[in-house]
Amino acid sequence: MRTIVSFFAWLLALGLIFSLTLTATAQTECPYAVIRLEITPPPDTNAICTAARPLSEAGYRVFVLLTDRTFNSEAEWFAYLDQVEAEAGLRDPRVEDGFARNAIALEVTTQNAPWNVVITYGERLFGTPLDNDATIDQLKETVRRGLAENRPETGVAQALARLAATVGAVQMATGEEPTAPTPAIAPEAEQSASSWVRWLVGLGLLGGAGALGWKMSEPVRARRREEARLRAHLRAVQNATATILAALDTLLSGIRPEDTPLYQMFQAYHGHLYDDLDAEVHDLLRQAQAALRDAFDVYHALSDAAAQRQRPLEDQIRDWELLYLTLVGTDERVRNLTDDQVRELLDPLSITENTPPEEGQLARQLDALRADLRGKTMRVPLQFVDPERVDQAGILGLIDRVKAHIAHLYHARQQAPQEIDALRARRDALAAAIPDDFVMPPEDLLAPIDQHLTHADDLLREHRYLDVLDLAEDLDAMLDAAEAFLEAVELHREHLKLVEEAAAEGYRPPELPNALRAADDALSRAMHALSQPEGVAAQNAVDAFIAATTHVRNVVNDWRTLHQTNAARFENLKQRAEQVRTTWETRTRPEWEALQAYPSANWDDIAPRVREAEHAFETITDALTEADRFNALHVQDFTRAAQRLTDAAHALTLVQNVQQLISDRLQAVRNAEQYIETSLQKAIADLHALEELHTREDRRLGEDIKEHLHELHTMFDTVRRLIGKRHYAPAQQTLNEALALLSETQQRAHQQLEATRIAEQEIAAQAIEAQKLRTALEAALDTLPESARTPELITQANTARRLLNEAEEARAALPTLADEALHATLEETRRHYTQALDALRAAQEQVQIAASLYQQTLEETRQLIEETAQALAEAETLANHPMIATTDLQTLEEARRMFANLRRIPLEGASLDTLRRIQKEAAHVRTYTESALQQFRRVLSQVERQRRSRTIAPTSLGLTSSIPHAAPSHRVSRPRASRSRPASRSSSMGRSKRR
Repeated sequence: MRTIVSFFAWLLALGLIFSLTLTATAQTECPYAVIRLEITPPPDTNAICTAARPLSEAGYRVFVLLTDRTFNSEAEWFAYLDQVEAEAGLRDPRVEDGFARNAIALEVTTQNAPWNVVITYGERLFGTPLDNDATIDQLKETVRRGLAENRPETGVAQALARLAATVGAVQMATGEEPTAPTPAIAPEAEQSASSWVRWLVGLGLLGGAGALGWKMSEPVRARRREEARLRAHLRAVQNATATILAALDTLLSGIRPEDTPLYQMFQAYHGHLYDDLDAEVHDLLRQAQAALRDAFDVYHALSDAAAQRQRPLEDQIRDWELLYLTLVGTDERVRNLTDDQVRELLDPLSITENTPPEEGQLARQLDALRADLRGKTMRVPLQFVDPERVDQAGILGLIDRVKAHIAHLYHARQQAPQEIDALRARRDALAAAIPDDFVMPPEDLLAPIDQHLTHADDLLREHRYLDVLDLAEDLDAMLDAAEAFLEAVELHREHLKLVEEAAAEGYRPPELPNALRAADDALSRAMHALSQPEGVAAQNAVDAFIAATTHVRNVVNDWRTLHQTNAARFENLKQRAEQVRTTWETRTRPEWEALQAYPSANWDDIAPRVREAEHAFETITDALTEADRFNALHVQDFTRAAQRLTDAAHALTLVQNVQQLISDRLQAVRNAEQYIETSLQKAIADLHALEELHTREDRRLGEDIKEHLHELHTMFDTVRRLIGKRHYAPAQQTLNEALALLSETQQRAHQQLEATRIAEQEIAAQAIEAQKLRTALEAALDTLPESARTPELITQANTARRLLNEAEEARAALPTLADEALHATLEETRRHYTQALDALRAAQEQVQIAASLYQQTLEETRQLIEETAQALAEAETLANHPMIATTDLQTLEEARRMFANLRRIPLEGASLDTLRRIQKEAAHVRTYTESALQQFRRVLSQVERQRRSRTIAPTSLGLTSSIPHAAPSHRVSRPRASRSRPASRSSSMGRSKRR
């Protein structure tokens, strides 16, 4: 046993070793290319396989290698390529430069090196368009773009597609016919013997323990994949850090800040002329140089391979990421820059529109820096360091601030002369626009502007372009103020003409003198401000002058408009007053006299309003007279005229309202005199009908109906009395109130009767349903065995009976109740019936459940007893066998005794507890019976085996020749592959070019 275990352990270990060996390199299945992946995580190769199809169908053998291994030199990289090409069957190591004539290999390492992309092709493609430096460079650049975007599979697929297009051009130019597609995976004869032996042995071992070995190796392979991923990330951080460090070393080279190319560029654009700016840039460069020196110290320490090899990989990555952050900084804007944007940040010429300064040595330095940065990857995602928890400004952040100052200086040098030229043109245009009769001498207006222009010319000669731009802002404000002043003066002249025209018409606005004085003062202040070299103050003074002269215009226009509006209102009100007075005399006064012919109760409430209207005629006359006088030009009190016109309009409205009131009252009195008796009789008839309904349904109507009937009788009596006195207006008002109350009472009575009827119908329906449920419940209880009636079930049924009795008692009391007591009892009875119905339904449901449970338990018990009896009968049959000894019957005897006792318990009428106890006892009997059966079967089986052995033994010992011989095997062994390649192999090999 120990030998077997040892052998299995050896087989398992060996299978695990081979499984690890075979899975070290992933080789994807693609019918058109050999795709070898040594990159973690492995990318999707569908696009690569699809792109290789045209090449394969054109007769080319395609090989693709993607690896994240690192190599110390190009020679080491090329040696590795020789090895993988030989393993792929494309290269014969025994033949010098023995590469397949029709093979194309695209081999890529993610290492940041100028030789990281290699294209190798055989003799068939020599002297074709592919055999060209420009074509090869384009293909390599396509792959590198995919690497920069962290999508190597995309770059490789695009390069293969372009390569396929080139192959198509070759075929058309040379007239070659496409050969049959060459399998992407090398034929069996071309595989090395050692490789096949390793595969066969590995597969054989894996056949015994491969699955288990693969499963056990998964943690190991997972750790290897994770380590490969971390090492690839470490290389990316190291490469990006080294690239940025090299660029910074150029930008910040020198001992002092002023020695750096950045400061020389700053100085080339005359930034040193500004002391504060020069000090700030000097300090920024000093900080950057100090930080760079520290960064180089850390870089050298981290680059010590011997020291770092002893440290965990995660710690190495964390230190390199911290160094990367020292260069890039934690500012989110800088960290999120793309590679192109980082290159632009490190390229000072990007802010000067690619125009270098005039100084030759500096220009050559910057051009060389730009060339070094081209195509480099400088942005990597961080995995171990959280930038939010690191307080680091970053050297790139300092560089960015210095570049911002240089950019400002550069653009100022470009813009300053243009700004001054544009402002000088505006000054000339302003001078040409000044009229001869201007309010101030032109030289006083232009002198401050000319002084600023002269000063700007001096600053331009001194290369102080920032100061020129500041001065240009003042000049712009001064020119804006001067141009606005010219327009304001012309506007003021128009306003003065308007004043003269209004005066000629006789208008004398009371505010005009003050407005004119304010405008003159504002004009003087504006002329003074414009003669001073302060643009903002001049603009404010001009704005104040514009506001003052605009006020002069508004005063004149508003005064004239008010006079004209008053005149129009006066004519309109005068015409309305005449119409109202005529209506009063011809219609309203006769109506009022006719109304007064009736008793005073019909009109005494509106008499004060009539007197007020008659007095309003005097107010209208006086107001219109005064308004006309105030609005005359010789008086010119337009404001008081507008107020008196408003008084006249209010008085006219009052008179018109009273006229309508008198007409409405007279019409109402006459209508009442003619029709009120008829309306009263109809209302009394409706009241009698309501009283009859109340008498008939007294017990179903509330007390409020009775109170309203009494109140209606009182109101109708009042109406009769008022009619007798000819007090028609109050009689009609009282009758209207009585009719409203009568309608409300009728509606309420019908609502009460309808509610009572619905409640009685619902109660009757509930009573019928309750009786049905009660009958069904009693019937279900009668059929339920006594033993199935649990105390809970009896209690629930009694509760339902009690609730139904309470509901019936409440219903029986209804005929003796009336009014509010009836309505309250109706609701209570409906509630009792609802509770009783719910209880009856619940009790009936529980009875059904109890009956079903009891019946189910009874049936299960009967079935269990029957099955037990059958098992016991089978055991009795076996027990009669002569080979069963008496001692073997003890278990059966116990089962017999227990089953006999079980049979004595009657099932009919048994309680649930009794039935469950019977089931439990039957299960015990079944257990004993099954035990006896097993015991009997073992005994009989043993006897049968002994009988057979006695019958077969002589034949097996003496008649061996009767067994037929095995048929000869027809398996044919397949020959193993030769360990050495056949000599004819070299005929398919030829020279190659690796580029």
